[in-house]
Amino acid sequence: MAGAVQSEKLLAAKFAAVLPHLDERQRRLVLGAEARSLGHGGIKAVAAAAGTSAVTVSKGVAELESGDEPLGRTRRPGGGRKPVTDGLKLENAGLKTGEHGFIETDNYCRTKAANIFAIGDVTGKTQLAHYATAQGLAAAENAVSQKPRAHDTLVPNVIFTSPEVGTVGLSEDDAKKADRTVKTGKFRFAGLGKALASGETIGFVKWIADAATDQLLGAAAVGPHATELIAEATLAIRAEWTTRELGRTIHAHPTFSEAWMEAAHAVHGEAIHAPPRRKP
Repeated sequence: MAGAVQSEKLLAAKFAAVLPHLDERQRRLVLGAEARSLGHGGIKAVAAAAGTSAVTVSKGVAELESGDEPLGRTRRPGGGRKPVTDGLKLENAGLKTGEHGFIETDNYCRTKAANIFAIGDVTGKTQLAHYATAQGLAAAENAVSQKPRAHDTLVPNVIFTSPEVGTVGLSEDDAKKADRTVKTGKFRFAGLGKALASGETIGFVKWIADAATDQLLGAAAVGPHATELIAEATLAIRAEWTTRELGRTIHAHPTFSEAWMEAAHAVHGEAIHAPPRRKP
């Protein structure tokens, strides 16, 4: 989309890396593909720790600086989200916001005030529309039910870049930080008949599973239709399936969703349409 504009493009992030919640392999694939698609003026990625870069927005134009050096300007600034609770008069209901301005809730969407529920970005949890919808359904039911239920906390994340990205559950990096032993299986779209027929071969899907129990813990998809494909992974993780169970589930051919079946086999070095892993 932006590649049609023949000028240099600037991508700035106020984090240690652009797309910080993706692992290194996923990040390289997305940024590399974006750079190629932009062509012409190319893409200039700038990542900095919070507080080291100045971003000034005026009339829809963001001026970007690092120290005394101007980096560029953009008319598409995206500065994240922050709560808007001014005017709600929360104190009249016996409520107050936390340190960062959010309203504290539990997994039942209940606040510290009886009969008052809160959902969405204002709670400071995962700030995605589909998560807010799940919270809203739970809050409405809990407001009238004698048996409250917690809302789901397994939330798929999607990024509409080119290639697309979808992630859910535990990442391999998360597992390492938690000293959790996991095993992984990855399958590239280049091994799928549907991908070859449609000319969409860039990318892969990946499973993260518990090394001892084989239970699916997390998944990632980078490539064509990744934002759609992540729904199957979310369902499988929520149902506490194992890679063996997923791998034995018949998937229609030729489809992109076959990649999940192949990746499940790959966890055990048994992917049918990919070479087996080298044994140590």
